[in-house]
Amino acid sequence: MIINGEKTVKILQGKIIKNDILMKGQLIDKTKNSIKIQKNIVFKKGENLKITGGSASIKIKNNKYYKVFIEEGIKIFFDKGKGYANKAEIDLEKKMVFLKGKARFEDKKGTKIEGEKLTLNLENGKIYATSKVNKKVKVIIKEE
Repeated sequence: MIINGEKTVKILQGKIIKNDILMKGQLIDKTKNSIKIQKNIVFKKGENLKITGGSASIKIKNNKYYKVFIEEGIKIFFDKGKGYANKAEIDLEKKMVFLKGKARFEDKKGTKIEGEKLTLNLENGKIYATSKVNKKVKVIIKEE
C-alpha cells in the first residue's frame, strides 16, 4: 500500500491480517523472518493497545508475528492508562510489553510508576517495575 508516496505496511482491516495487529510505517526491509519499518510507527493490538515510535522491527516465526521492537520516543496507550519509554518490546506469544529506558506509566486514576524497565501483562493488566542496582523505582499512588 502506498500513502503519500511512501510504502506502508498495513495489517488488520487492510491487505494482510496477522494476529489482530495493525502496523504502520515506511517499509525499509522485508525477509521471511522479519520486517523493518520506520517513520511515525503505529502498532495496534486490538482496541486495547497502541504504541507509537520512530522505527520498528517485527520478528516472524511460523508465518506469525511474535515479537515487535519499537525505538525512539515511545508512547503507549493501554486501556488502563498511558506511558512513555525509550524502547518497547512486544512479545505477542507471552502477551507482554516491556518498556525500557526511563519508562513511566500513569493509569487513569493518576497513579504513576517509573523505572528503568516496566513490564505490562496484557492478559491481566498488571504492571511491574524493575531497575538496576542503585537505581530507583518510583510509585506515586493517587487515592480516589
